[in-house]
Amino acid sequence: MLSERLRRFGPAAIIACSLAMALYYQALLVAPLHFHSAQSFYELESVGSETLVQAWKSRVFSLLGARWLAPAVPLLPELPTSLRAPTWETLGIAQWLAFWFLLISLVYVAAHRERALFHILGTYACVVFGYSVGADLRIYPWDMPALAVFALFVALVHRGLPPAWIVLAIWAGMPFKETAVVLCLFPLALDLSWRRRAAWAGATLLGCVLIKVGLDVATQNTAVGLTMAVDSFYDEGSLWWWNLRKLALGYPLAVNGGTLLAFLLLPHASRTLLGFKAIALAFVAGNFLFGIITESRIWFEMIPLALYALEQSVRSAAASR
Repeated sequence: MLSERLRRFGPAAIIACSLAMALYYQALLVAPLHFHSAQSFYELESVGSETLVQAWKSRVFSLLGARWLAPAVPLLPELPTSLRAPTWETLGIAQWLAFWFLLISLVYVAAHRERALFHILGTYACVVFGYSVGADLRIYPWDMPALAVFALFVALVHRGLPPAWIVLAIWAGMPFKETAVVLCLFPLALDLSWRRRAAWAGATLLGCVLIKVGLDVATQNTAVGLTMAVDSFYDEGSLWWWNLRKLALGYPLAVNGGTLLAFLLLPHASRTLLGFKAIALAFVAGNFLFGIITESRIWFEMIPLALYALEQSVRSAAASR
């Protein structure tokens, strides 16, 4: 039995560990590029600090978790020779990134078994894209935890767990990053009556709102409920209009290594994929309203949904031959 398990899961485990190491060293190169990376991991004393950026305050699980793990003794202390001034800060950030990639890989193995390798390799490619392409490259504590929450969501739907478990996972994801709120549309991916779908979606949304408001109050946020900016930092006007014009750069259309665009262009092959596409469209709308689409890392949450859809599409095409 042990040899069978090694045959089934050994390659995925070896590759996941190797790719986590690669991300570790890439993070050492990316983290020093922008001061926000070190600031969000180290320089803020508490989640209620007045110096903390308003939009960051409610992401308490990511902030507190990073401050606990990032300063730990690095497992791989050797630095690339291209780094002239190695610091413990960049080592800690790199360790945080590698830790979450391994955790996400574990979710993939638990959910997809032998097919987990496709998701592990795909996620690695998408994360590398996010930390290589775009303006103002940086690493935030919530990038990978948010990705992990969405990976867990896809895993729960794929394994057919009851809606209550999915709701609990969404609520647990809110303190990592508030983008988990778009997962309230998850009933669209389930085979339920429209009345039950509405009930589950409404209950999930209500819980998300209460959690967000509670976090904002607890962290002394001045903008309770809506902490994200809607005006452009770069010129006068709204972010959505600024983002729309930035599509002309080309690379925002290729976020997550092109997997998001490919996913959105796929035909609706099943109820699950239709529900996932509704979540993706809501996420895209949110990023245009509140995000900066040239920061490729803000699209990480869509990686598990897109990879799942692409895998299902490939399997369907192979079965039809």
